Amino acid sequence: MSDRARRGSPATAEPRTRSAVADFEERLRDRMPELTPKRRRLAQIMLTDPAGLMLRTVESLAQEAGVDGATVVRLCNELEYDGFGELKAALRNEYVGFSTAAEKVSRTLVAGRTDLAASSRVFSVDRANIDLAAEWNTDDDIERLARSISTSRRTVIVSAGLSRHVGSLMSHLLRLAGVDAVSPVAEVDGAVEIARLGPEDIAIGISFWRYIVSSERLLARAAAVGAKTAAISDSVNSDTARAVQQVLRVPTDAGELSNSVTAAVSLVNAIVTAVIHCDPERSLAALRCIDDAFDSISII
Repeated sequence: MSDRARRGSPATAEPRTRSAVADFEERLRDRMPELTPKRRRLAQIMLTDPAGLMLRTVESLAQEAGVDGATVVRLCNELEYDGFGELKAALRNEYVGFSTAAEKVSRTLVAGRTDLAASSRVFSVDRANIDLAAEWNTDDDIERLARSISTSRRTVIVSAGLSRHVGSLMSHLLRLAGVDAVSPVAEVDGAVEIARLGPEDIAIGISFWRYIVSSERLLARAAAVGAKTAAISDSVNSDTARAVQQVLRVPTDAGELSNSVTAAVSLVNAIVTAVIHCDPERSLAALRCIDDAFDSISII
């Protein structure tokens, strides 16, 4: 497996067997001599990183290869897959990190591991996720993003699905620190906020497998108007990560759950702490205003 594939897959996405991957590679190599130059380029991209295909859309793969989406689907059909979706499903079965919650529970039942002690493993996995996030993201990486946020006029956080909770937390903590930040709940609201951005602003995408395509499109729009862009993702090869200038990567491995956001929350805490240290006077003034508001209206 290439270095790119190792970086791009979740920490636990190691193949259990090579059967589906080897079968895919053999089918594609056998077909290679019959392909046109453009379709051969598409095939070479697919062979370079089979694991990364699980993170791609037909559109992004077609764009990189310089072909249309129908060409991607037709090539998959010629390899005896029912389109790109079935190819991704076949490959996903070999990588635990891309399994759905239902698939994980099914494997647990088949293996007969239905003891209550499984709950204790959740803490072990989450601790490992946090340690790995700290290893993957250096102080310099975090400080770079923190300074981009601190010096921006406005921060828009794009997130959907499970990652939306992380985005909501991040925007809340940034506002407490005196940063003008927002995490739109609906896609339409996200489009409205992105439409208002310019070169003095930053858009941050938070996206985990299964990736929500609207997040990538909103970030691409932000980049098109000159805004700074960054992402928090479990893969540097996801379409969301490909659309931005800086990526901070977090593991989201979980037992019977589809994803764990524990490491992502820890990373957000580190980023906001760094933002506070970029301009402590601003953060102190904001926090004092909040304390005064709480006291004046007797919230607590």
